Amino acid sequence: MPDSSNRSDDWHSISLDGVLTSLGSRIDGLSSSEASERLTKYGPNEIESKARRGTSRIILSQLKNPFIWILTVAALLSYENPLDSSLIIILVGVMIVLGTILERKAESALEALKKLSPIKAKVTREGALRTVNASELVPGDIVEIDAGDKIPADIYLISDYNLQVDESTFTGESLPVSKRSGAILERKTPVYSRVNMLFTGTLATMGSGSGVIVGTGMNTELGKISALIEKKSETTPLEIRIRRLSLHISIIFGVIIAFLFFQNLLIGTDIGAAILYAATMAVAAVPEGLPVVVTSMLALGVRRMASRNAVVRRLSSVEALGSCTVVCSDKTGTLTKNQLVVKEVVTLGSPSTSDPKTSLFEGNDVGLKALAVGILCNDAEIYDDGERSVAIGDPTEVALLRYGEDLGLKKADLLKSYPMDHKIPFDSDRKRMSTIHSSPRFKTICVKGAPETVVPRCTIFETSEGEQILDEKTRSKIEAEEARLAEQGIRVLAMAYRKLDEIPKSIQVDEVEDELTFLALVGMRDEPREGVLDSVQKLKNSGVKVVMLTGDSKITARSIAKELSILEEGEEVVSSDEFEEMSDEEIDTKLDKISVFARVSPEHKMKIVEAYKLKRHYIAMTGDGVNDAPALKAAHVGVAMGKRGTEVAREASDLVLLDDNFSTIERAVEDGRGIFDNIKKATFSLLSANLAEILIITYALVLGHILPLLPIHLLWINLVTDGMPILALAFDRVTPRVMDRPPINPSKGIISRKDILVMGIITFIITPASIYIFEGALPLGETYARTMVFTYLVVSEIFVVYVFRSYLRASLLENKMLYISVVATLLAQIFIVQSPFLDIIFQTEALSLNSWLTILLFCTPLFALIASIELIGKGGKKVKRGFL
Repeated sequence: MPDSSNRSDDWHSISLDGVLTSLGSRIDGLSSSEASERLTKYGPNEIESKARRGTSRIILSQLKNPFIWILTVAALLSYENPLDSSLIIILVGVMIVLGTILERKAESALEALKKLSPIKAKVTREGALRTVNASELVPGDIVEIDAGDKIPADIYLISDYNLQVDESTFTGESLPVSKRSGAILERKTPVYSRVNMLFTGTLATMGSGSGVIVGTGMNTELGKISALIEKKSETTPLEIRIRRLSLHISIIFGVIIAFLFFQNLLIGTDIGAAILYAATMAVAAVPEGLPVVVTSMLALGVRRMASRNAVVRRLSSVEALGSCTVVCSDKTGTLTKNQLVVKEVVTLGSPSTSDPKTSLFEGNDVGLKALAVGILCNDAEIYDDGERSVAIGDPTEVALLRYGEDLGLKKADLLKSYPMDHKIPFDSDRKRMSTIHSSPRFKTICVKGAPETVVPRCTIFETSEGEQILDEKTRSKIEAEEARLAEQGIRVLAMAYRKLDEIPKSIQVDEVEDELTFLALVGMRDEPREGVLDSVQKLKNSGVKVVMLTGDSKITARSIAKELSILEEGEEVVSSDEFEEMSDEEIDTKLDKISVFARVSPEHKMKIVEAYKLKRHYIAMTGDGVNDAPALKAAHVGVAMGKRGTEVAREASDLVLLDDNFSTIERAVEDGRGIFDNIKKATFSLLSANLAEILIITYALVLGHILPLLPIHLLWINLVTDGMPILALAFDRVTPRVMDRPPINPSKGIISRKDILVMGIITFIITPASIYIFEGALPLGETYARTMVFTYLVVSEIFVVYVFRSYLRASLLENKMLYISVVATLLAQIFIVQSPFLDIIFQTEALSLNSWLTILLFCTPLFALIASIELIGKGGKKVKRGFL
């Protein structure tokens, strides 16, 4: 049986006879038995699904968290105290469940790809046309395509009649592509230029055709994209930082705990006491609340971003956006509206001031007359479905209809005044369309098409003053205007007409489309979205480079990029072909100067994203089409459009913009940076407390003293009294100047050397104070002294939270949730300490008023530290591209 898989990239470069011979097919199609055999060999015409990780594998992956192992050991060491051991085991279970929930992200991009395939297709079997499920199509089948059909497989064209296909979600080209059977192309012809091929998942917008299927399922261009999507998700900066932090804590404090354990044994400490000390130290070392706090902060960030039209599909991606140094954005439908609009109507001579809507062709408003030609000579339709305006047809023709409606010219009204008698359809060779109209007073032929095919057929041009001979000087002027518009990325059509004495009985194209009167050039363009320019500027001002990736030509790409300030002086526009020819050394040298990539395919986008990653950039990729899905998956953060985006793009992304607004990207980056700041405050506060706890326990162990704190105290501090105020930090507003600094380098940890210095100062304040309080209260009893230290650490931690809020430039007077949590924490601590029935559980005693005042007195150095940080000021630095 013939094998189609070995020539999947070459079909466009061989003749029809060669294709049919290679596939063992015929013009009258396959027989049912042949189709059945091939279906068995090649399988259904579907995108293969990837097996997903089961819940059990995800749970096992949580055991890689070092915190879980340390807490498990601490639980085992606390076997003599069932309450402590049970609390630790419950905490381990909570951490595993939370991690499992977070990683249970549905990898359903391939399922979405299946939905791109049409349910039915028209195929010739046994020499007769029949309708079958698209999944039953096989290589060698002969299929029919009509306007409105989704292409069911990769097809080599046999015949076509004015066939145009919308490939915008596949190649990024914003305009429908004219297809042409009979062409034999070079082998290196890129996908977007293969005019003799149709590709799975694209849409026929005009005309009809037939072809032979050369690829099904995974052996299609769409199948290649699905294979590219099957990549492991990128690890976010937060995941890396938390993993690194937990590993460092585990190693450093694990060594300390082991050393102190064996040291106690060597000095003759009872084995049971040594184990208790080790368990206490383990609980003190681990910031148990950190995983819960980080998860909660990310979840609140997700909720906040959802209210701003950004849906986060991957929780850790919330913070990751704040680290992005490059945003790679598709042009069509992302930076632009993916909707052509009339930008300019260029007429010759001075404009008229009359309003001849009732007698268009007898009036002198040349621009309005040109628009009438574009509306009458038009196959598109616009109708109201009750909820919205729906347009069907070629985008250029739809643009003309919409522009006309804005000026009060409706196609239906014009056709009533000037009924159509004959139509010469658009032809990809002629590159123009003509219609003949008549009314009791007027007969005319309207011609619309490419200037290079319409203007040469004109002998006269019309102005508001009348008709004039179209001489060479005027022709040059028209060419200059066309070139000017083209440089702006504007698609240009020419409008012409000719008055007829009578309607010809037989239509001779060359005769009726001759001696025309030139009216105007009409320029149309896919306009930028509102707010994009401002968003691009904000991102660039915050050190983020915006790069445009498009399937359009360099001319169109350059124009849009300049208008949006993506392309600046000294920066370059590079086509995919030029990029392919660059060596690795050239890419490394020029990449930072390139702001626009034109004529890119999905494979090129992947290569571009990988090139930036090799330069150690952190990439966010935005897009909405099938062509964007591989790059969305390859980027560190994939951002898809919600309204116009294909399901494939949405499912391959980490973030979905519900409003399709590029400005939401800028707000998401801002939120990401704010969330990182909040996580940093939480980490500082938790680690400062843990470090102080470790030093207090170490002091007791080294000197052979009784323990100032018990495991139950440490668990309460780390989980509850630390947890509530620190969790409230998630409600901190984003600081006003968060976008005035460069992105945070993903390779840097959460804590810098400067941060360690601040933590050291806090620890130096808390640790001696705790020891002094404990020693001073010992005459009142061990339990009373422990209660004093326990309560002091709880209260001091509240001050520590405010220290780090000031340090990271958060306003002291904002965040009502923080005030509520502080009050709740203090009330909970008072209740535990002063309630007799909780003494047995927490092993505490009620404190006197003097003891409470003593605790507050020892917190004054922390208050002074807050005041000092506030007085130092909040200076800033000039933002440059790159990492902080």
